[in-house]
Amino acid sequence: GERLPGRLSVRQVVEDVSALHAEPANARALFQAASQFNCLEFVDAEITPLDGIAGYTWDHTQGPACATACAAGTVVRNYFALDGHGQTADAQVDNLQDISRFLNNSHESYYEVRNG
Repeated sequence: GERLPGRLSVRQVVEDVSALHAEPANARALFQAASQFNCLEFVDAEITPLDGIAGYTWDHTQGPACATACAAGTVVRNYFALDGHGQTADAQVDNLQDISRFLNNSHESYYEVRNG
């Protein structure tokens, strides 16, 4: 494959992530941001994927700001995940699935994941 020019570097930056996405110097940057375990962003546990992604614009925290910087990816994760059917209140991506199985969380009840 084709290699990108330059060297890999890692920086920890405490700043407005929306502004960082807009900087030309970050054109090929990868942003690591806080998110939820269903790859979506909700302000509380009562919101579900069926509420859509429009509310992300009102939440200026890191996760939603990064999700709206690449809105196409957010659309795919919300409306087309799970074999093209999209996420719902009852069917969501579960990035803790393997660790939950390893910990036998369904029996031990160490934690509960609700809408994210």
